[in-house]
Amino acid sequence: MSNITWIMGNGFDRQLGLKTGYKDFYEYYLEKRSSDTDAITNFKKVLKVDKNTETWADFELEYGNYSKKCAYDNDDYSLIKADAEQQLILYLTDIQESIDWSAINSSHKRSFTTSVLDWIKELKQIPHDKIEKMLNNYNTRGQVRFLTFNYTNILHKLISLTKDDLKSYLDAKVGNRFLYDYYNVTSIGTARYLHGNLKDGIVFGVDNISQITNPNFHNNQEIISEMVKPKQLSDIQELDVNNDISSELAKNDINESAIICVFGSSIGNTDESWWRFIGKWLKQTNKLLIIFNYEGSKPDSLIVREKRRVRDKKEKYKKEILDSFKRNSGWDDDTFKANKDKIIIALNENLFNFKLPLIDVSSKKIIPS
Repeated sequence: MSNITWIMGNGFDRQLGLKTGYKDFYEYYLEKRSSDTDAITNFKKVLKVDKNTETWADFELEYGNYSKKCAYDNDDYSLIKADAEQQLILYLTDIQESIDWSAINSSHKRSFTTSVLDWIKELKQIPHDKIEKMLNNYNTRGQVRFLTFNYTNILHKLISLTKDDLKSYLDAKVGNRFLYDYYNVTSIGTARYLHGNLKDGIVFGVDNISQITNPNFHNNQEIISEMVKPKQLSDIQELDVNNDISSELAKNDINESAIICVFGSSIGNTDESWWRFIGKWLKQTNKLLIIFNYEGSKPDSLIVREKRRVRDKKEKYKKEILDSFKRNSGWDDDTFKANKDKIIIALNENLFNFKLPLIDVSSKKIIPS
């Protein structure tokens, strides 16, 4: 099928003005003292020393590495994770509840709709007709679908609020052709959680037991169930087979995709299983992976030397993303060489360029977006 699937990372929520990054939570978490035991206090001391706060994967890897300090004491190790999860849920719930959804206006909806359905115009380094020709190889129409690594309900709410707008945009004429002829899609599909959610339970931890650095825990089924994300996701699904966080349904969405657009997600090794699955999908014919990310370089002047410096920095950043994908997808050099042209890195593009309206809890006034 010619489905186009969006995979949203934490950068999506942050793009909308929400302080949901690990850097934001880091300060909050270190300041919380009410439930701190000696084990929790010691873990926080390690976080303060290391200060790896770029991505959520950094936090998860810190916890995996900390297992060495717990020897055989899985109770302390479990207690630290339970406390971190509880604080994270409280933190993100407060942010989620600070959004005034009644204040979402036509401008917000238009920005979300055009970003989801008209993203191709933001691609500057690839001929647009290359994508069109690839999609035309599919005989069936497809859907736009969504997968999210985020715990919040932001993406789900926006899809719900813009459902009619998305449908109207798909049906609209552009010149003498219908827009969906260009994308080969005719409908909007569902959105699924890849890491759980604040309502049904969050999935926090590492991708596999090798990332738990204490070998004493490698055969500890309790620790594996608590810490290894694929196992956690399976356990959540067993509790309610009707929820929208089934890994099998998500894998089916990936397999049925012609194009996958990744927005605001680091290609981190604590989600290695997903990147390996996407790497396997991408090796098929007529597949394209587009990674939208942000790199803040811009020229301070118009002189050629400054432009060249910015260009070189961006190219270095693109290479880092490609290297991360190669490593975490499990591709060897030959596989990467044969398939790297199927990966497009798009930096600093004008997508989802709006801020959600927030409520100032102290005054109950809406903070303008």
